[in-house]
Amino acid sequence: MENIEQQKIIRINTVFGSRFLDSNTLYLYHFNEVPSLHFRTKIDGEKAFEAIREKYKERIVNVHQYRWFNHQKKKNQFDTTIIILMIE
Repeated sequence: MENIEQQKIIRINTVFGSRFLDSNTLYLYHFNEVPSLHFRTKIDGEKAFEAIREKYKERIVNVHQYRWFNHQKKKNQFDTTIIILMIE
C-alpha cells in the first residue's frame, strides 16, 4: 500500500470566527472531513459540559472555552466550549 502525504493549509483568518475559534475549521483540520452540526437550545451548557467531561474524561484531548465577564452578575459567563475527543 502506498503512503499518501497530505499537506494541510489552514489560513489563520479562518481559524477564528467573530469572537472565538471556528469549530468547523478546527474539526476539518483535526479529522480531515466536514462536520455534522446539531444545534440544541434551552439546555444548561455548564451542566451539560460537566456531564460530558465526566463521562468522557479518558477520551478528552483538549478543551477550548470562550467565556465572557458578566458585569451584572460579577462573574464569568459560560458561552462556547469545544471539546476534542480521542477517536476510539
